[in-house]
Amino acid sequence: MISKIDSFKRALCPLLLKFNAIICPNDKSPLYSKYEGLKKELADLQETLAQSNVILADKEKEIQDNLILIDKQLKEMREIEEENFRLSYSHPMEKYWNEKRPYADVSYAGRFLPMSSTKKISIPVQLYVTPNDTDIVNDINANELRVENPLSCNDDILRIYLHTRTKPLNPYRYSYDTDNLGVPELWFFPFELRFAKKGDCDDWGNELASYLISAGVPRFRVRCVVGNTWGGGGHHTVYVLGDDLKTWYHINSTTGISGIRGKTLEEFPTSNDPDDTIGIKDVWFSFNDKHAWNEFETDAVSKSFKKEIKNIIINGGN
Repeated sequence: MISKIDSFKRALCPLLLKFNAIICPNDKSPLYSKYEGLKKELADLQETLAQSNVILADKEKEIQDNLILIDKQLKEMREIEEENFRLSYSHPMEKYWNEKRPYADVSYAGRFLPMSSTKKISIPVQLYVTPNDTDIVNDINANELRVENPLSCNDDILRIYLHTRTKPLNPYRYSYDTDNLGVPELWFFPFELRFAKKGDCDDWGNELASYLISAGVPRFRVRCVVGNTWGGGGHHTVYVLGDDLKTWYHINSTTGISGIRGKTLEEFPTSNDPDDTIGIKDVWFSFNDKHAWNEFETDAVSKSFKKEIKNIIINGGN
């Protein structure tokens, strides 16, 4: 006789088998293939997701690189636009100041050819102002001295002037040509001044004008001026035209940083100031990197030029 317990076991067994097939399907169960299919589908999905993450990471880097490149290109475009504006900048007063005095061919003839000790080289004075000098351009950019607005640059002019007195590239040091070179007088190009590390008024004047024009001060507002000073004696120095485009200020080529008293450009001596003993009273000639001017206002000025200057040749002018 079958006990009730045996009957219960017989009834329960199929249920246990079905439950076991669900929980732990064997390879013959219909659920097994579905179970394996889902596992493979999940694995494929994970692999696809991993690949997608790699692709997304690559895309993200590509986008970031493109953004950096675009930002660089925009910066270069802005610099080009600013440079074009600076180069193309003109003002009605530019023509006035350029033509106020007669143009002249002014040359410095105090240098000799390397292979000759007698044949002198005649060099237009404008060539001594070198705004495209690579070291000057790099120094201006590295110290953020570039002029942003040529219509308003009095403060920029003063910053550039102060920088030329103290710059690590070649800080201001005065030396007579007789002590420096063993000759009475010789003009340096700015790159030669950097090599010598010291010079006199004409050397520092040429470099200062180069810095100002290279930084973006309109060239018609920059003049190297050579002549007799109010205190007596010849001098080569720099004058700049203020933002009012009426007033010329004297930023002396041979003043060291400790001797600069003005806190603004407007505090510097102006032209025709008799109290400025190192300012130019009688102008012999003036120039920037593009033009040279000459006008002897009196016979006395002409005579003083001929007496003091030995290596300057002037054609044209007055």
